[in-house]
Amino acid sequence: MQDTFIRAYLAYDGYQERGLLRQWLRAIAHNTALQYLQKAAPYQLCSWYAAADDDVMQWPADVAASVEEQVVAGELNERVMQAIAALPLLQRTTVYYRCLLNYSVDEVASLTRQPVGSVKSQSFYGLRKVRRMLLDYIAPEVEKEMACREAYVYLYQYAKKQIMPADKERVAAHLAACAKCRDIAVALENLEPHITSVLEGELRHYSIDIPLADNLVLCYFGITFPVREHASLNEALRKNNGVLPDTEKRFDVGHDVGFEHIGEFDNEGHPIEFELVPNPNNPNNVRVRYLKMTKVYPQHTMASVGLKRNADIVSTPLEDPHLRYGRMRNNLGCNARSGLYLAIPGHAQNIRVKRGNGVIDAGPYKFAYSDRYITEDELMRLECSWLMYD
Repeated sequence: MQDTFIRAYLAYDGYQERGLLRQWLRAIAHNTALQYLQKAAPYQLCSWYAAADDDVMQWPADVAASVEEQVVAGELNERVMQAIAALPLLQRTTVYYRCLLNYSVDEVASLTRQPVGSVKSQSFYGLRKVRRMLLDYIAPEVEKEMACREAYVYLYQYAKKQIMPADKERVAAHLAACAKCRDIAVALENLEPHITSVLEGELRHYSIDIPLADNLVLCYFGITFPVREHASLNEALRKNNGVLPDTEKRFDVGHDVGFEHIGEFDNEGHPIEFELVPNPNNPNNVRVRYLKMTKVYPQHTMASVGLKRNADIVSTPLEDPHLRYGRMRNNLGCNARSGLYLAIPGHAQNIRVKRGNGVIDAGPYKFAYSDRYITEDELMRLECSWLMYD
């Protein structure tokens, strides 16, 4: 009981009042009891320097440590807790439950009122931030190389030349060594001039899907819209050190729960701090809420990056293993100029667009696309096919 209330006290900042306090405490007590019963077995600790795909690692419970090792471990633990405390609230709470209290994904989702996919995303990116913050302490001599998964976040910003200098330098170093990401960056750079801008005061939307290996799709999507009160908003950001007022709802986007949101940028490539919150009106949808940003522009761009499962974006019929069908769709919910762009390998043959405008040759990739003005209740579609002979 004491452990339950101590843990609840430490985690209370992340509790959201919804009249479920008893259920919240019961879940903490349940997991505390399970951990007690399993204490004889090896326990799990967070691996702050493990591969990007690992959340936790097995660590033997009975390893004897020297006094020096205990001092170093204590200092590392303190730095770990400082790094976790620096995370945004929802991410901090998720990492605390998932990695320090060792709760399951489903339990964390119940406690924090998040979809399961959001818990996984918040855990992954929270741990990645912690690892970055600890890297100088753990291995100061290690060069901070960028992995493909991290590079995906910046490739479109790099192609548009809207990226911070430090990020640009790291991306350029990665592209020099990775042909796969270099092909994506070159194709995006060639595609960008075809995504035409609109008149001042109009809305411009785009969505770019790039199928990857392992049944994943890399997605870049965004919208540009007028913000008449940009001067007063920038003044509020200046006074609040970049923190957005809780009443500001313009910088808010939504997507399916299965979408892994990995990056958010503004017009000049400043990274945006954000959190994922459940959509109370749609359990299959989450909202991306801006927390902290650098600047608001008169014609502001919200540029998002994410990964999702292939689903039915690209499919292969049983009757022909060389044939591919590609589909994209979007219901933006407002009057705007909208564009859908689907990446097809550059060596594909016999590309045919059933619904859409045509094909853009962007070098390593070709993009089937549909780009036009739509109304708020209109469903935008792109449908195409091609042949692949590997």
